[in-house]
Amino acid sequence: MTYTDDKRSVYDLAMDYIFSFYTHPPTNKEKKIIIYKFKEYLSNGWNQVEIFNHLEVIKKNKNLRNDCYLDKALKFYKGELKLRNLINPEEQHYHNELRIFPGTKVITVNYDTGVFEESSEEIFLEMRASYTVKNLYEYFVSKETMYLESLKDKKQFVGALDWLLTRFEVDEILFMIDKANSKVKNDPNSLKLKSPLDLKLYVEDGQKAMTSKKNALTYNEADKIVLKDRTDIFNKFFEKGDNDE
Repeated sequence: MTYTDDKRSVYDLAMDYIFSFYTHPPTNKEKKIIIYKFKEYLSNGWNQVEIFNHLEVIKKNKNLRNDCYLDKALKFYKGELKLRNLINPEEQHYHNELRIFPGTKVITVNYDTGVFEESSEEIFLEMRASYTVKNLYEYFVSKETMYLESLKDKKQFVGALDWLLTRFEVDEILFMIDKANSKVKNDPNSLKLKSPLDLKLYVEDGQKAMTSKKNALTYNEADKIVLKDRTDIFNKFFEKGDNDE
């Protein structure tokens, strides 16, 4: 299995784990333990890619029970993590890079009635399980009009982001990137960034944007975690109902 660092919540990771390592439906108690274990490792700096890479190594040991993989693969790993997870999956985040929610509603025409209708879509909100400096780097460089083309030294680039991360939260830096990108794109007098360190010029703007987003979400009661219903996916995979204990 090749695991990627796309947007996944801790509950997505738990499902991926169950589908990869269980041949029978786990009990509700087992599910809770799996989710707890993922939260524990993610909070201690593991990112989702490295978790599953090491799980694959342990999976080759046929003598282990399904419920042992998480502990065996991670608790006894002695190496150094290549990329540390920068976020806690149990904390509320406000930038959309760190939030998982349904896509934009789709308006369609009901040709039987001639009425425009909004597509029904499940409402949910979960937080991203892991986010590394690699993800932050990729988000920064996606704003191509914001920085000088000469900014090509990835090692130096990532080093600057690491420095910023010692002083600001990931959420704050993401909002700072957005404000810098908007300023450079819309203001002809604004200079392009020579380094990620130039984001320091947008600290106040970024923090204001984050506070505004936080207040808007709170006012609209859109700041509560609402778990996605995965029952159908789970049941279809095992072709049977949940196995309660």
